[in-house]
Parts: sequence; structure tokens; C-alpha cells
Amino acid sequence: MEYKGELIGYTDLAYIKDQRAELVIAIGVSQYRGKGIGFEASRKMMEYGLKEFGINLFHAETNEYNMASRRLLEKLGYKEIGREGQLIQYEYKVENYKKV
Repeated sequence: MEYKGELIGYTDLAYIKDQRAELVIAIGVSQYRGKGIGFEASRKMMEYGLKEFGINLFHAETNEYNMASRRLLEKLGYKEIGREGQLIQYEYKVENYKKV
């Protein structure tokens, strides 16, 4: 597979406040899903948030039917902390930080 400079997805830190942030990740081009890109981008974004902003608590949420997103968050070390309708809320505490 060859990357040709097209936008395949994004990751972001949203709602940064009081050393907390929400991790947002999307891989919009299906041929790039399942290749580890989202995992690596998320891991790098979390490291950036920790180093540059001192973020020690990350939040994320996904639809209960989005199994790929759920697996990604769990692989990163996020823990499920609640549900609201079809949305599952996750949390990652830096005290649990390990190089993934």
C-alpha cells in the first residue's frame, strides 16, 4: 500500500482543561483501517498531550457497536467508566501510563 499524501484520518485532543483532555480519533478511508495507523497516531497524541500540556487524564467515547474503536481504546489502556445510551465512556489515567 502506498501513501499518496491524501487525508486518511485525524487525531485530536479536545476540551483541554485542568490537565484533562478528550482523545478523538478517526480513520475515514476504509482501506487504511486495521493497519495500526489509528493506534500509533493516538499513542503519539497522548504522549504529546502529556509532555506539552501535562495531561494526566484522557477521556474518549465511542458507540457500543464500533468494535474497532473499542478495541483500539482498550489496546491503548483505556478503561470503560460508563454508558449513556449507545455511547461508552472511557478513561485513561497517566498513573497507569506504560509505553505501548
